[in-house]
Amino acid sequence: MMNRAGAAIASVLVLVAAPVAAAQGFAANRLYAASVGEDAVFEFDGSGGVLCTLGEGVLQDPRGLAFGPDGLLYVTSGDEILAFDAEGQLAATIGPGTALSSPRGLVFGPDGNLYATSGDRVLAFDSSGAEVREIGADLPIGVPVGIAFSAGGDLYVASGGANTILRFDASGVLVDEIGSGSSLSVPMGMAFGPGGVLHVASFFSHEILAFDAAGQEVPALTISDPDLLFPMGLAFGPNGHLFASAFFNAKVIEFDEAGAKVQEIAAPGGFENPEGLAFSPLRLRARLKGKVRQRGAGTAKIAERATLFLAPGSGTMMLALNDDPGNGQDLASAFGSTSIVFHGFEAYLDLAAEERRFQGAQVGAPLLAAGLASLTLKVEGKLAAFGDGTAFKPKKARGTIHRAASGSVYKGRVKTHEILD
Repeated sequence: MMNRAGAAIASVLVLVAAPVAAAQGFAANRLYAASVGEDAVFEFDGSGGVLCTLGEGVLQDPRGLAFGPDGLLYVTSGDEILAFDAEGQLAATIGPGTALSSPRGLVFGPDGNLYATSGDRVLAFDSSGAEVREIGADLPIGVPVGIAFSAGGDLYVASGGANTILRFDASGVLVDEIGSGSSLSVPMGMAFGPGGVLHVASFFSHEILAFDAAGQEVPALTISDPDLLFPMGLAFGPNGHLFASAFFNAKVIEFDEAGAKVQEIAAPGGFENPEGLAFSPLRLRARLKGKVRQRGAGTAKIAERATLFLAPGSGTMMLALNDDPGNGQDLASAFGSTSIVFHGFEAYLDLAAEERRFQGAQVGAPLLAAGLASLTLKVEGKLAAFGDGTAFKPKKARGTIHRAASGSVYKGRVKTHEILD
């Protein structure tokens, strides 16, 4: 099996005219699947072909995957979380010296921190790898597996042991339990889809169930398939289709918007026990211009560079501030973090336009206990093929950001000036 370093050469050549940092980025719209049996992460193209593997000889029982606002791919491994760059090199290790134990579910929260299941609770880690938060320690979560953030900043935790889905608000307080009385049979991976519908892998019933914003099951959206043997990981692709890993069938199965099977994805050389799934995001370089008002320090104008990571299929946008000299510290202080993650975007395709141009009216909901965050982002571009479906290739983006945190308020505009993928 070809390794990651060898397969990365082509993408590096394509990006040679861009800054060095851009050349190191993951190519967009690639499916990554963690194989527990192979101790590796597989990379697939839009047609389901294997491009390479990552982490061989390093990973131990990889289960959870998440792309971060720093451009790295985070993978659970034993009692640690390992971060890899696009060359397949180990860039960071999270876990030693912390309470992290057998992590499985991974997701980046609105505060830019990495949230991971650990034993019977959920832990959060900042960009330095330090443990900064603990959720559920006083509750019988019972073997948490999948985790996901809603557009409103609530954390959903799939409890395989308790056969329920727990919803925590931004302050970490349990506010709801979902799945009681439904056909749920040991929830595993989760993914939010269009309309804020939560899709859940039901392990022993071999189905993918759907729950609306009120926590009620939507039977019409249930996905069943004879090859969906013990579903584990879920992820929405850039074509809007739902991808699910079949743990004991060594496959990832793609389903369209109607729940019909599109294709089965497998690796010829072995793909034993696939679990976590993630799609690499699009990358755009942007400029942020606005004003920051800090308590006791007045108002200052800010002009800062940033990188946008946009994952249209999953409805997630990540903003990462560059570590540039000058006003970077002021803006990071105003944001309360060097990164922000916006979940739950809605978008639409203007198919009537002759150029089939994408008009994404995307609005982030108020987020997080640390402060108010809102984003209005309009992305324009053209439609592009992705497997048997249609994806999106951006051309430019513009919008506004409002963020209040740590005694600071930032209001400004965001505008892209370069597409990296």
